[in-house]
Amino acid sequence: MSMNCLEFRRAIAVQPRQLDAAARAHRDGCPRCAEAYAKAMSFESLLDRSLAVEVPATLADQILLRQTTLDRQHNSGRRALVWRMAAGVALAVGVVGMSWLALGPQQTLAAMSVAHLSHEPMALTTQGTLPGVEVSRTFEQLGVHLRHTPVPISYLQICPLGLRRALHMVVQSPQGAVTVMYVPDAETTRRDFSERGVLGRELQVGKGVLVMLASSRDAFDGIEQGFRAAL
Repeated sequence: MSMNCLEFRRAIAVQPRQLDAAARAHRDGCPRCAEAYAKAMSFESLLDRSLAVEVPATLADQILLRQTTLDRQHNSGRRALVWRMAAGVALAVGVVGMSWLALGPQQTLAAMSVAHLSHEPMALTTQGTLPGVEVSRTFEQLGVHLRHTPVPISYLQICPLGLRRALHMVVQSPQGAVTVMYVPDAETTRRDFSERGVLGRELQVGKGVLVMLASSRDAFDGIEQGFRAAL
């Protein structure tokens, strides 16, 4: 049974490492979906590296030594509390490590969006307009409902942005290509910025954050209005 592009994108969004024969056949015959598959596997590799945080080798010994000492001094209720604290320390080490690997020195959504541009430079040259049904369904994968397509979108992918997942779009405006990132379930304060020579705008739209990046801000107002009307 043959598979179309939309069905393939759904498959790699759920289990990119376990594609069936139809999905593999579609990937091998569709350059655009092969590219999307490569990006999905890159994201999976990023998650693997983030989860493979090495806990200090002496942490377990330190916890056991502390527990042995307390066992001699306190009752069983106190011992249970210490074990919960030890588990919390181990979890905190893992979370801090994951955050550092994912975010590095980047702290804001705007900064991470600018950094992400270097990962997908070909997106800026993508031409044409994606079908509205494909745009809506991709947004729905991240729980975002669109009333209608906000603006003509030539490129759309779900991409990692730090520890979040974002909708990475490109809009071809008369003033040039504009990269648009929408991050669901995030909050920010409206601001215009310049980051690494890129002009941008970050603002709250609906229940998420919209980030626009370009060499000029001329198209930002129109794109912002389109997303406010659609979300």
